[in-house]
Amino acid sequence: MNLHPQVRRRSEWHFNPNSNSERSPSNVGTPRIFVLADDLTGAADAASYFHRGDNQVRVGFYGQLEWSSTLAPGVVQVVDTETREGLEEDAYVRVLSVATQLAFVIVTVHAQGGQPVWVYKKVDSTLRGHLGIEMVATLRGVNRSLALLAPAFPQNGRVVRGGELYVNGIPVNQTNFAQDPNHPIHSSCVFELLSPEGELATYEISLATLRDGVEGVLKVIRGFEQDALLQGKPGVVIADAESAADLATLAQVMVRRPEIVPCGSAGFAKALADVWLPVGTTATELPGRARQVLLLLGSANPTSHRQFKRLAAEMPTLAFTLPPEKFRDEQTSLVWLENVFRDMQASEQPVLALRIGQTRVASEVGQRALQGLVKLAVDWMYPHGEKRLNQSSVFSDLAVIVSGGDAGITFCRALEVTALWPQGELVPGMPWSFADSRLGKFLLVTKAGGFGEDDTFVIAAKQLLG
Repeated sequence: MNLHPQVRRRSEWHFNPNSNSERSPSNVGTPRIFVLADDLTGAADAASYFHRGDNQVRVGFYGQLEWSSTLAPGVVQVVDTETREGLEEDAYVRVLSVATQLAFVIVTVHAQGGQPVWVYKKVDSTLRGHLGIEMVATLRGVNRSLALLAPAFPQNGRVVRGGELYVNGIPVNQTNFAQDPNHPIHSSCVFELLSPEGELATYEISLATLRDGVEGVLKVIRGFEQDALLQGKPGVVIADAESAADLATLAQVMVRRPEIVPCGSAGFAKALADVWLPVGTTATELPGRARQVLLLLGSANPTSHRQFKRLAAEMPTLAFTLPPEKFRDEQTSLVWLENVFRDMQASEQPVLALRIGQTRVASEVGQRALQGLVKLAVDWMYPHGEKRLNQSSVFSDLAVIVSGGDAGITFCRALEVTALWPQGELVPGMPWSFADSRLGKFLLVTKAGGFGEDDTFVIAAKQLLG
């Protein structure tokens, strides 16, 4: 693809406000941490690991709330670029714009106090999205020449071995992710899934090299860096990892080479948070007991639908499935939604659960079904939320769980959510946040579609309801 050569700034690739020397972590000043993510659930998932001690984490949205040089040093800034879906060319332009803005903010904050500055590019642990193009855009935007990609998330069954991605021991292209409606995964080879079309110099770090230790990895990376310079293009190092200890080693490497941009899963984000912010705990207690839990399932992943059925079977739940085919006709869908809404208003069940059925339909019909799902939720929240949400306090009487990145961002936009403040995890892969919205604050739990055991929603609902 044409990567808009007028915005390529190769002469600036080696800008680095820290230092090019390999060094140990600095103890001077509070680190400034910036994270780019390509969808909402991924942004919140990674962000929750940076909430520890006295620092806070803010998730902002592209075009609405992006980087700031005036926030306190202890606020980790995350921006959701919302680029996993849509065209590759649009993803490149958007990520390049966000990363270029970040470069100016980094210069400003570094000049203010000289604190360590860290940048992380969050990607999907199953490598969905426009991976290679977004890495090129990130590197060019922040004026760096090399990225290290570690998509592994061993705690959730994702490992990379010999450059191949496995999910629970199965090559990713032989799992449900091969049928993802928007980004079907046709290969387990990380290099092939990058698909940078020659715009990236690519390299690999094997498990054997990784287990030689930090010094061995640094030596290999120095060679990759020189080769990328000779090729005159940004480079990405694909790292094997099959344990939390492997990710911890890579995190120590990144501490020594802060000018390299680490990219990867929420699991790698956790390993980096452990070395960038080694003090304090990530755990934050829930602010109270919710009276009702509203669950929205927009993901097509079969794992989430098994979790939905388990919740409906084991908890007092009013559950509805929105058949996508009903949204082919506008009048039919309106009548159907009105009937569901009346039942929701009358229900006193502690859990209300809505999902889009798994029938394959045309993309525009699927979008109408998603909009219908969100409209039900927002219309239901208004009479409830206006009574129970307070602009000046944290509201805990109502909790919302959203599964699926598209459902999450559509829901947040409909409620005019301006920022998320992640606090921790209910269960692995399910971060909870305070959401600032036009109704006030409310408790929002987000979850990517393919994570968790079958009882994940049951456990989360029980915790929220106390």
